[in-house]
Amino acid sequence: MNKFVFFAACALACAAQASDKSPVDPAEDDLLRRIALPMPYSVDGAYLTIDAYCSEGGKRHDNPGVWIKTVSDRYRRQFISKLIPVVDGKECGFVRLADDTIGVLRLVTEAGEIEATFARPDTLFLRSKVKGMGLVLEFDGAGVEKVPCDGAKAFFRGECYLNAGFAVRKGAAESFPKREPHARLVVSPEDGGFEIAVIDNVGGWDGIVVQTPFDEAVAANVAAFGSFLKKIPSVGKEFETARLKAAKVLWMCQVEPRGLIQRHAMMMSKNWMNHIWSWDHVFNAMAISYGDDDGKDALDQFLCMFDSQAADGSLPDRLGDGSYLQEKLKPPVHGWGLMRMLRSRSFSDAQLSEVYGPLKKWTEFWFKHRDRDRNGLCEYDDGCDSGWDNSTAFLVATPIETPELQAYLVLQMEALAEVAVRLGRGAEAAEWRKKADALAEKAIATLFDEDGSPRVRQVFTGAFSKPQTMLTRLGLMFGKRLPEKTRAKVVAEMMSDDFLTPYGLATESVKSPNYDPDGYWLGPIWGPEMMISYDALKNAGYEREARDVALRFCRLCAKSGFAENFDAQTGAPRRDPAYTWTAAAFLVMAHELCEERN
Repeated sequence: MNKFVFFAACALACAAQASDKSPVDPAEDDLLRRIALPMPYSVDGAYLTIDAYCSEGGKRHDNPGVWIKTVSDRYRRQFISKLIPVVDGKECGFVRLADDTIGVLRLVTEAGEIEATFARPDTLFLRSKVKGMGLVLEFDGAGVEKVPCDGAKAFFRGECYLNAGFAVRKGAAESFPKREPHARLVVSPEDGGFEIAVIDNVGGWDGIVVQTPFDEAVAANVAAFGSFLKKIPSVGKEFETARLKAAKVLWMCQVEPRGLIQRHAMMMSKNWMNHIWSWDHVFNAMAISYGDDDGKDALDQFLCMFDSQAADGSLPDRLGDGSYLQEKLKPPVHGWGLMRMLRSRSFSDAQLSEVYGPLKKWTEFWFKHRDRDRNGLCEYDDGCDSGWDNSTAFLVATPIETPELQAYLVLQMEALAEVAVRLGRGAEAAEWRKKADALAEKAIATLFDEDGSPRVRQVFTGAFSKPQTMLTRLGLMFGKRLPEKTRAKVVAEMMSDDFLTPYGLATESVKSPNYDPDGYWLGPIWGPEMMISYDALKNAGYEREARDVALRFCRLCAKSGFAENFDAQTGAPRRDPAYTWTAAAFLVMAHELCEERN
């Protein structure tokens, strides 16, 4: 079929598609749901992704299909183009997306496959070597315009807020209908196939169409992942397969500096949770700190949120390349995370100096702006500030004081003291230790009852409550500062069948009337909760229990992947299916389990 006949056939198909108002085919929709990847195909540094989207669920689009999407939030149109394979002028569907090889995605049809890889973070290659196979790129409420461009057989630039370009490297292309919304770019085969480059952020593009051969681009991505893998800690034979999968999640979710993201950093996911949250990033920094030769990558991940620190010392709730959310907070786990990183690797004095100032301001913020009754205990204004958005700790009126918040701040001040000593600031170190001791004494006396159970204090009334949430049990982070009786009481509660399941620790007691198996922080198991619980048990002197919960969680991840959270009673993955802090928590705990065995 010559290109003119091919274009004519595709133009007729385009017209038919435009006039077809029939509902979504349930069978096609179900196939898209089944072939969707746990994590969209992408590479380190890229904002572009490829995945299947159906009409309902987390990965959804009103025009179901396999789409190229950007995780950037700077632009009105995140869905760039739907990919429709065409064989001899007839459209066909994809039956499988295969990302088993790190450097390439295979989009499989009944007639053959289209391959995708990245030549650089802003340039996605698509090709097919199947005779007669072309490709239709269908746009979401936008069109494309053909413009001159060196280095390409043809170049089409997005219109109407479609910030992408399309360079034909092999084959021919035309758009139908021209200069109208919902246009299609039709790529016809030439000499047994086609190849095009999809260019992200064409508004800031350098104008160079990458000439790297496709197979060389694949090999470069394989090599890049191999280099990244050296930063990932060892985990032992039982968890090696899961280690490689976890590393892939972390590697693919990294983005290059752009806009408000000023460092090479890791998004929480490239599914739909495509931002950086200001406690999630700490877990990711810990996971890559082990083999990071000079510590730069881990430190960039740790400091990426501090680049947007407000004048009052607060950190934004979340950050994207085009926006940040300031009205909420996340808990101050940064000092705890830094102390862990200092145990796994060394940092230079210059690096620690870069951390010290921002961490000091973040700590001071809590005492200046989150202690309204000036009783020396800090408080949460909102469930989101704790990171446990809908925890039952917040069934009472806020603001509230909770034991784990005070423990985080004690650990943060201890971290500041340790860094201050390294930097030759002995007087400051002594002051931080004094403040840590005072806060710990006050918190332990106030936020644990006579029997040692943790409790919540409502700031304006002074009333206490004892919610059935794991959140308050994380007050065990005080470690051996807690009286032995209190430690024993909290550990007994944590390890009881109220919370402990075959898969880890439920965030809400499974016996609570508020327990919900898919209720976010009302029951499901989360990676950060498990990581903090593990560390708290270990530092409180309960190493056997710490090992027990870590092993349950690591085996859960090896079986069910790295979802945002998991059903506490069945282990089923919930919400976002590929979440970086879950992978990070797994890697840290699996590594320490391996170290203990050795």
